[in-house]
Amino acid sequence: MRINKPALRESLADTALALPIAWGLSYISLLVLMSMGVENAFTLSIFQTMILTIASVTRKYCIRNHFSKRNELKILKSL
Repeated sequence: MRINKPALRESLADTALALPIAWGLSYISLLVLMSMGVENAFTLSIFQTMILTIASVTRKYCIRNHFSKRNELKILKSL
């Protein structure tokens, strides 16, 4: 099996950024919702899932664009 190094680098960068972002957003969303008196676990999980999904899609979009532009520059330099 051959490893696609650029894809591996992108995956590692995405995961390294995702961990602190997800932890921070989870913690903040729990603090905000609990301070508003929300105690229902189902409601907490719905709001957290929505927040983390939006953050995840945004993060992945930005990282994908960054790596795409980087790869395009490498291709142009090699011409």
